[in-house]
Amino acid sequence: MPTETKGMTIARAENKEIKQVNDLLNELESIGRYNRGEEVIDVIKEDNEFFKVLSSLDHSDPETLLRDICNYVDGIRHQCVMFNLTTLMDNCADLNKDTLDFNPELKRGLELVELEKEGKLKLL
Repeated sequence: MPTETKGMTIARAENKEIKQVNDLLNELESIGRYNRGEEVIDVIKEDNEFFKVLSSLDHSDPETLLRDICNYVDGIRHQCVMFNLTTLMDNCADLNKDTLDFNPELKRGLELVELEKEGKLKLL
């Protein structure tokens, strides 16, 4: 079922905001994946080139790092990014498939536009 916006305008997340969310999540995932008993702070210090977001935060102790991660998350408009994703998925994706594809209505619309471009159909 499409996301109900009830006529409201939805702010579009900017590429920078999408990248910020993606970078942070990739770094957090990597800490869990590659941490072999080391302290999280040591992992960040060892590879500050990869952990660009986390190494830019105060990582003097775990509690401070967690606080700064929370503050960073508050500042990157992650809700906007996720709401955009949800809205696009609900309204554009074929939710009956396991792979990402346009829903049948959009596919049909694109086919009609293509037929019009080819001169085989007159729309409006």
